Amino acid sequence: MAKKFVSTLMSMLLLTYLSPKVYGEEIVVVEKEKPRIYTVEKGDSLSWIAKTMLGDGSRYMDIYELNKDKITDPNLIEIGMKLKLPRVIFKKGDYENGKTLYFGQIHSHSNLSDGKGDIDEAYEYAKDVARLDFFAVTDHSNSFDNELKANIADGSMSEEWKKGQEIANKFNEPGIFTAIYAYEMTWSATTGQWGHITTYNTPGFETRNNKDIDLKNYYEILTTQPMSISQFNHPGITFGNFANYTFYSKEADKVINLIEVVNNKVPSYDEYTQALDMGWHLAPTNNQDNHNGKWGTEDSGRTVVEAKELTRDSIFDAIRNMRVYATEDENLEISYELNGNTMGSILNAQEQLNFDIKVEDPDTTDVVSTIELITDGGKIQEAIIGDLNLEEWKFSLNPDDVADSTYFYVKIMQKDKDVAVTAPIWIGDKENIGISSFTASSNKVIIDNDVTVDTVIYNNEDVLLENIKVEYLLNGESVITKNIDNIAPSEQENTSAKIKITKAGNNTIEAIVTAVINGAERKYTENINVVGVKLDEVTAIIIDGSKKNAYVSDNYKNNMNFITKIVNENDGIVKVNLEPITDELLTNYDLLIITDPGVTGEFENYNKEELNAIKKFVERGGNLIITSKGDYGDEKGLYGNAAQANAILKVIGATVRLNDAQLTDDEQNGGQNYKLYLDNFNKDSIYTNGIDFIGISKEQPNNKYSSFGGTSVLIKNPLTTEIIVSGHDTTKNIDNDKQNDLEEDENTVALAIETLPNGSKIAVAGSTFFSDFEMDPSSKYSNPIIATNILKELAPKKTKIITPIADIYVDKDNDNIPDLIDKVYTVEGIVTAGNAIDNNKFLDIVYLQDKTGGIAIMPISELKLKEGQKVQVTGTIKDYEGNLVLGDIVENIDVHIIDDGINPLKPTILSTGNTMLENNQGLLVKTTGIVTKIGDKESGNIFIDDGSGEAKIYIDEYIGSGLGIENDIFNNVNLGDTITVIGLSSENPDGNRIRVKNIDELVIIKD
Repeated sequence: MAKKFVSTLMSMLLLTYLSPKVYGEEIVVVEKEKPRIYTVEKGDSLSWIAKTMLGDGSRYMDIYELNKDKITDPNLIEIGMKLKLPRVIFKKGDYENGKTLYFGQIHSHSNLSDGKGDIDEAYEYAKDVARLDFFAVTDHSNSFDNELKANIADGSMSEEWKKGQEIANKFNEPGIFTAIYAYEMTWSATTGQWGHITTYNTPGFETRNNKDIDLKNYYEILTTQPMSISQFNHPGITFGNFANYTFYSKEADKVINLIEVVNNKVPSYDEYTQALDMGWHLAPTNNQDNHNGKWGTEDSGRTVVEAKELTRDSIFDAIRNMRVYATEDENLEISYELNGNTMGSILNAQEQLNFDIKVEDPDTTDVVSTIELITDGGKIQEAIIGDLNLEEWKFSLNPDDVADSTYFYVKIMQKDKDVAVTAPIWIGDKENIGISSFTASSNKVIIDNDVTVDTVIYNNEDVLLENIKVEYLLNGESVITKNIDNIAPSEQENTSAKIKITKAGNNTIEAIVTAVINGAERKYTENINVVGVKLDEVTAIIIDGSKKNAYVSDNYKNNMNFITKIVNENDGIVKVNLEPITDELLTNYDLLIITDPGVTGEFENYNKEELNAIKKFVERGGNLIITSKGDYGDEKGLYGNAAQANAILKVIGATVRLNDAQLTDDEQNGGQNYKLYLDNFNKDSIYTNGIDFIGISKEQPNNKYSSFGGTSVLIKNPLTTEIIVSGHDTTKNIDNDKQNDLEEDENTVALAIETLPNGSKIAVAGSTFFSDFEMDPSSKYSNPIIATNILKELAPKKTKIITPIADIYVDKDNDNIPDLIDKVYTVEGIVTAGNAIDNNKFLDIVYLQDKTGGIAIMPISELKLKEGQKVQVTGTIKDYEGNLVLGDIVENIDVHIIDDGINPLKPTILSTGNTMLENNQGLLVKTTGIVTKIGDKESGNIFIDDGSGEAKIYIDEYIGSGLGIENDIFNNVNLGDTITVIGLSSENPDGNRIRVKNIDELVIIKD
């Protein structure tokens, strides 16, 4: 609904069904929680209804026009009539001082492409049910008829494109509802996987099926339509992030104005910052990308614009000038100004930076918890804490103090976790060159194996970038250097290097890029961490890509990221293999994954030697996942999809086979009869454990198994084979390749697991159900749950050797260096100092303790550990500021909560002197003594002694009361007082200490 943003000091009037807001002397009526249908009562007239319900009695004719099917004369209405009500129109007022906000959605689909529901239904639903101010249907252009005959300047040859425009025009009502029809350009993996872009306000459209149009060409095409608007959709790993936002040009920057920071509740705020850092001028949006109806009600997200009026031209003008913000809350109102200029403004040098931010949620229970001012690199420049639904924040910055900043945007977080971000306000330019991405092929690598690192360098300037050198350092030592002559304007280059990991534990790989632009040298650095592991200590999985396998090395290549992440988090490692399979290669691996061999270029299949190696692997107890695809356009003989897989299944002694068919369903599908969402699960199987069977509905793909372009699995021995997922009653096999090689099978099984006589398990699927497309959390399919269950069963976590904490401190040769220093070990213990309470946690350090001793583990920042939980941690023994720690922790891989229960340990009671001993380091201790010296709050030191020797109590400045009470210990303590303290026996460069984790655990006992 449109909102008029007003000062936080303005009063609010209450009327029946209405919540007017006062702006100056003008009353602006805002629609709030009132029905869209009004039932006529005795004494009513249209003018009275208009005045009461719309705030303007003169609008009685608007009600009449909407209800001509019931009312023949505006002066004659009958009791009991149910009348439709138009939307509230704001009085114009002073737009420059007030802000009219309009709430909408601009990314959705209908059955003109791959969405469900007629386009008429979409606009009607968005207007009357979701009650949006503006709404765009953006169907995939590659689905339109005559797509290759159309172009961006003329789409008249497509009846579907014309229909979309006509229906949008029919529903478009200036001042009431803005309806927009546009298109989405969707490059798939086979057409570059650049990403998806929605383009608005053009007479025609382009299609990905025009093979001449890549991302850079598309940017050039957009510039031919200067009044067009485009949006980067759902940027990220799954669909693409637009070549890391390269190919920038000033002309393209003018017509690409938006980026989705949330798509169907899946956030990509980091991508927003990355695009801004690379020079793009963009505003954020929050859209639902509706494919299954519920246009505007799928979630509470909204794209909000500041516009002069509710018309297409005004909405487009607001977007073009980036007067836009994205919110996860359906009615959050934001005003953001810098020196009187609103969000989206591009300013020249400013003598002073005066910020004015107002945030209001009409729902009084929706409290604003924080407001942050974000600048380049995602840095929080300023922030405040809020505790109301209405906050106003004014402050100033000296430009000299933020000389490295080129933009500022506002981020709001509410108590209910909803997030909103505004468009930036820009105050300068910077050189748009540097490293856009630095990645490793795996974040965990077997020792003495290579990891491949890729560095993408971009040049978003309009001059040549020259003399580029990329130097790679491993743990501080230079290992390899790559050179690039130059990078042209609006281009990027990728350099790859293989680096051997030789050290167990954390390895830091750094890329140092030097380059010359306009005669001046520039330097950029990035680093990543790779964990080195011993093969016999981890579960090892090999994904084969030696035969141009689908989703691995050929069709839709490099789409095994999510499954790799699951394996890594389960303490496993993944190797993508591009070499011929040999018995030696498969040695020490636990699971082999083979997806459908590719058909690009020269055909390949697994030869006899490779089949024999796979056979030996399985005979040794190795497990196998093998997938295929439907027979659409299939090759004949040995190169057929099913034939490739069945040759492997036969040689290993499996009875299950893959059908030479296409699994289809003409009634229950996701838009095409080969795009299946299946819900016929084996509910008793361990592999379906965790699926919300109750939450499955016919209308949505949520919790269903996605099978895209697959075939069926033929069950030959039900005694040894467990069916996991099957088709519906309407699902069938068809002989799509017309080779008469389909095997009729009424079961239409999509996924099954066979157990061989030696115990090896073979998972067989008719489609690659674990590709990134199905595993992306935003998909909401059951595939991630099933894949995780299969991986845990077929590639179980290996039992780690647990080292007693006391052994870590052993120094047999008395050289003051622990014998295990710089080695990787695993410990288990109870958390004695966690990080779940903000003012009772240490900076990135958590302590734990077993029966033998205690130790600090670091870094821990994101994973919240509570005092009393039992955890297992793997890390490298290191010296940190004189304190022995278990370091180089990769939280999501190396730390596992064994027991969520809270069973805190009692502190070890020691004399003051003993708390300072090396052999008690890391323990949670308690002691009592008389105050002998008092430092100031900055030093954090208080000294006590019970006669056994002096102990130093140390309090970090950020440590406070766990009860939230004021407790300024340094103002309350005096010499001669007795103190009882609980803390961690530890050490820093200043010596031994008792480190306090909660002020409440330091008690002054007065005489």
